[in-house]
Formats: sequence, structure tokens, C-alpha cells
Amino acid sequence: MQAVILAAGTGSRLINLTRDLPKALVKLNERQLIDYTLAFVNSMGCDSIVVVGGFYFDKLKHALQHTDYSITLLENKSFLEGSIFSLLEALPHVDQSFLLLNVDHVYPLQLGQKFLERQQELSHITAFVDFDRPLHEDDMKVLLQNSQRIEKISKGLTDCDAGYIGMTYVPKSKLTRYKTVAKKIAAENKEAVVENILQELINAEEPVEIFPLTGVRWLEVDNAGDLQNAERILKWVKNYLD
Repeated sequence: MQAVILAAGTGSRLINLTRDLPKALVKLNERQLIDYTLAFVNSMGCDSIVVVGGFYFDKLKHALQHTDYSITLLENKSFLEGSIFSLLEALPHVDQSFLLLNVDHVYPLQLGQKFLERQQELSHITAFVDFDRPLHEDDMKVLLQNSQRIEKISKGLTDCDAGYIGMTYVPKSKLTRYKTVAKKIAAENKEAVVENILQELINAEEPVEIFPLTGVRWLEVDNAGDLQNAERILKWVKNYLD
């Protein structure tokens, strides 16, 4: 299994920390955000890790030269456009089942183990969703068709059942179709985000299933408040990310 980590954005909601630094290198509890993501996918046995940078790419490149992981680092020079263009940089390097992740989400190791226990059952493209966390205006929301499949995914939903946590699994059997849809959407909309691929597949009556995270703790670092809250949790709650 491969991993694709999207780390190209400007991190504008953390502007005091990202004026001259990519978001991937912002520190949380003395560790860079990308270090958490790399440790997570490594714990799942990903034998190929693709990282797509953009904003302050050279600084990310320098930082990753000092890791112990085998990484293919790519540059998205169109990082001010939609996140789908970061994905398009990565997809030519993907030839097997893969996990797509955002660098500003911090996942516990137990989530990786839960996924590995079920991976062989997942024959469809699968989005990881959370039923526990309160959702806000800027969160990616999910409306379910039934207990396992998504009907709609969008930040603009007013009626929803869960929140998307920034991670998608694409089995090898669906890889060619996923790549085709990604290219189509990028050609139509320069502001497209990777989640638009899921909605396009759903519109074509192709199932997108969910991996529920009820009871699993994770962190998002989208803005200063998120960072402060994550720092507080990791300071006082031991083994939070185990």
C-alpha cells in the first residue's frame, strides 16, 4: 500500500506561523505536523510515501532530507489553486492501493490498526468519517445514503450525518477510474478539491463507502485555535495518539 500526503497549501489560517514556513513544518508539541503523518503511515506498513509540497517547497524539501522514511517528494507549483492539482502531481507515481491524507490532520496509531484489520474487506473507495465531533461551517460534511455509503460530501451541506476527516482509501481495483475522474474534474474547475472526486463518483452511481471512527480520537490543526487545543490535549492526555 502507498500513501499520498498533501502538504502544498499556504496554511493561511495559521498566518503568524506560516509567513515564511510551510504548514507541514508547523510544530505541535515540539514535533512538525508532517512528522506525525509520516509516523502514522509508516506504522501501517506503507512501502511508498509520496509527499506533495508547494508553498515554501524548498524548506519542506530540506526538512525531509533528514527523515528516516523513503519518500518521493513532488512540487505542485499551482498550490494556490484547488487541492486536486496536488493530487494530480502524485497520481502518476501511484500504482497500487493507496491512502490519501492531509498533512494538517493528526491520527492515532490505533486508527491505522483498525484499518489494517478491515482493509481486505474494503473493495470500494472509502472515506474516513467521524460521527462524534461537532461540525462547523468550514468542515467537510457527509450525508449518508445508508449505513455504509455516501450520498453527498461537501462543506456546504446543511443536512449531514458525519464529518470527513481528510483521509480516503483507494483500492487498486478502483485506481484507474479514480485517476480518470481526477483529471476530468481538474480540467473543468481550477478550484476543485480532492473531495470533489468522491462526489463525481457518487453522481455516476459508483459507491463510495465509509470507514467510521466512532470513539477514535484525532486532531485537526487548521487554525490557531485548533493548534492551541491540540497542544493542550497532548500536554495533559498521555498516550492520546497511541
